[in-house]
Order: sequence, then structure tokens, then C-alpha cells
Amino acid sequence: MSALWDEDGRVAWELHASGWDWEQIGRELACPEHIAREMSERHGAVLAEQAQQDHPTLFDLP
Repeated sequence: MSALWDEDGRVAWELHASGWDWEQIGRELACPEHIAREMSERHGAVLAEQAQQDHPTLFDLP
């Protein structure tokens, strides 16, 4: 994943979390709204994966 994709994904994710709709985010990032949504989803998945790796489970169940 390129650095620009990372940055745009973060921006899209933050703007959507702040209440912007995908059309507004697409205009802000100069891309189609479906691309803004995909970048945001990818960024969210990266955050979830990092959180999973950074926070061990409380109980190790078999």
C-alpha cells in the first residue's frame, strides 16, 4: 500500500467518522465516492488488525 493511499484512507475514515457523506469525501479527495469508501474501509481494517496485534486477549481459551 502506498503512502498516499494510506493518507487518503486515513482522511476518508476520519471525515466519515465526523459525519461527512461519501460524496463530500470524494469531492474533498478528488476521487469517486466508491474509491473514498474503499480507502476508508481499508484503513479501518488496518486499524482493526493493529489493535488486535497490540492488545493481547485477557484469556487464552483452548
